[in-house]
Amino acid sequence: MISIEKYRFSHFEALVHYQLPPEQALYAPDPSQWFNGHTLLLESSMTAVSILKNQQVVGFFILDRGVDKLEFTHNPQSILLRSFSVNPHYQGQGIAKTVMQPGLLEPFISQQLSPSCNEIVLAVNPANQHAYQLYLKCGFCEVGKMVMSRRGTLCSALRRPITGSQLD
Repeated sequence: MISIEKYRFSHFEALVHYQLPPEQALYAPDPSQWFNGHTLLLESSMTAVSILKNQQVVGFFILDRGVDKLEFTHNPQSILLRSFSVNPHYQGQGIAKTVMQPGLLEPFISQQLSPSCNEIVLAVNPANQHAYQLYLKCGFCEVGKMVMSRRGTLCSALRRPITGSQLD
């Protein structure tokens, strides 16, 4: 069973000990890059989220309610998904697709973080075809603009309304 929950210290060891292969590390940081020792390097608007398979930590991402999301949308009720990764030992098992489906991610956002959130935005490098296609299959669509990632690459902005919400 795949689930997501707010990062807990008990997840630390599983997260900082997996590294993405070089071809994936071009596009997403390893979870360890969000840590300084045992301390998460997050701004107050950010929430670290652990991905679990049968209660074992297998992935990580950040949900950001801060101003960075406004590079992707004019919607102040949006949330930015960043640094999504799955431990390479668990890739190919449908974990990312399960997490990105509206039935898991959206209830987590509305119940755990922001009930008023009505849109998820993210950036994906078009050269990262596997991730790009995954997001499209999971209902994300192009915003129609390119944004510069923190890593200095040009990425496509994608968005998905949260089920049941109405966007302008």
